[in-house]
Amino acid sequence: MNGAHLHLILTHGPVLGLVFGTILLGYAWWRGGEEVRRLALVFTAVAGLLALPAYFTGEDAEDIVEGLPGVSKSVIHEHEEAAEGAAIAAVVTAVLALGGVALALRQGATPRWTVAGVAVAGTVASVWLGVTAYRGGSIRHPEMDQAAPAPGAERHDRD
Repeated sequence: MNGAHLHLILTHGPVLGLVFGTILLGYAWWRGGEEVRRLALVFTAVAGLLALPAYFTGEDAEDIVEGLPGVSKSVIHEHEEAAEGAAIAAVVTAVLALGGVALALRQGATPRWTVAGVAVAGTVASVWLGVTAYRGGSIRHPEMDQAAPAPGAERHDRD
């Protein structure tokens, strides 16, 4: 396993985790009891913190792929810039979620407004992480940026 492989493995955690955590927070706000609210906050905190190892393995991945044929340094740079903001948004969401857990432990109950606030932060972080993931996929998947072939169109690249 190399740095690029490790980076690709780690990036899925915060992207999928924060999406699921945000959905769970929405449910916890709408219908969930105290246990569901705390679970949603803890899950979201862990998912947000997973952005840190994903972010910090990016440099090793860049070192491996930047010299490969067809890899654009400008696309890598766009991904890197988006990743910085996404990691910050994910960690801020995690800190807010941990603050909600601390508040719940001190007060004995989780205020609904903390769950709603973390859900808003989680939504922002999830969108930002999604954009970052898309830009990262564009580094080695040029088909993501091209129009799909028309149905029934012949392909001449297989012989």
